[in-house]
Amino acid sequence: MGVTQSSGVITLTPQQRKALIDYAYGLATKYGEGAAAAACEVYDAIAILQNAAVPPAIPAATATYEEVAIAVNGTLKQSPEIVPGAVSRLVKMAGADTTLQNAERDKAYFAWVPRGDTCSFCIMLASNGFQKISK
Repeated sequence: MGVTQSSGVITLTPQQRKALIDYAYGLATKYGEGAAAAACEVYDAIAILQNAAVPPAIPAATATYEEVAIAVNGTLKQSPEIVPGAVSRLVKMAGADTTLQNAERDKAYFAWVPRGDTCSFCIMLASNGFQKISK
């Protein structure tokens, strides 16, 4: 039994859904690890340039199987075409989480830097200047 489509809705068998989630998990893990490693390299390079005495960056964990399953199942309900975007976001989150966890560990400061056409809310955030990182 294959993929069926009626009224623009795609229906997957349980086996197909599991295969899709398994594949998405593999992608999110492999490329998430790469994103986290790249974030470590950037974090360490910035620390060197700033003469910061901090330990080497530690990569964040990648998305769990459950997180990937939730993302895939949720996007399938909306549109199958956005599943790749959901997996891409999980990959990028590993890099972002790496930067944030190391910055929090090192008690770093950050600032919002608006670029281009920026909304009023973002300008307001940027006007606060440097802030100590927090949850």
